[in-house]
Amino acid sequence: MFVSKYKVPQNIDGLFDKIETITQIKLSKSYLKFLRRFNVIEFDENYDLKLKKNTISIEMIFGFSKQKQEDIEAVSLFYKHRIPSNYLPVAAINSGDIACIDSKGKIYHWNHEINDLYFDKAPNTYQQQNVTLPLIAVSFDSFLKLITINTDAEEKTEVKYDVYLDTTVPFPDQVLNIFFKNPKLFFSNDTQNRVKIYLKKLELSEKGKELLALLKKENLL
Repeated sequence: MFVSKYKVPQNIDGLFDKIETITQIKLSKSYLKFLRRFNVIEFDENYDLKLKKNTISIEMIFGFSKQKQEDIEAVSLFYKHRIPSNYLPVAAINSGDIACIDSKGKIYHWNHEINDLYFDKAPNTYQQQNVTLPLIAVSFDSFLKLITINTDAEEKTEVKYDVYLDTTVPFPDQVLNIFFKNPKLFFSNDTQNRVKIYLKKLELSEKGKELLALLKKENLL
């Protein structure tokens, strides 16, 4: 399921120490184990977090990157004072929210509509921040197990109607005229077994049957 976007940095332990110094959060063993193996996981729209009461999207697990929106340290600094100080951002979820880990290794949901700082009515003042974050998982390993593929949301390839693949519709005369002039052209496209389908379509009209006889005469069948 997990594919790293980048290689794990060689100085990974030094980066761990830096993150713990900046955030004053002791990283859990399961989280450290994950980051030693993977570096930035980017999910498409088919992946979700299956929670007890609902299902929400997951867009990315942060790692170490030159791209600020992917980097643990950069994201932590960006959300400083917006996310309570005893939490570390670990993943982008729910189109604008953050999954955070605390010193005990538990994962919480920071909701940008509930837990962020809000401008008050008075200029340059903020409403009091809601620092109560709902629990998502009791450990990082448990958090990973919540990631599932949403088969209902999988992007289905649109199947477009192709009249040339419809064995109930004969070839137009103008198309058959082209094949009469250059019979070998009839076999030039064999994707999706088109030749087999084309041969069936020739049976649908008198002119098509004439072309079929020509192909046999030219030893092309």
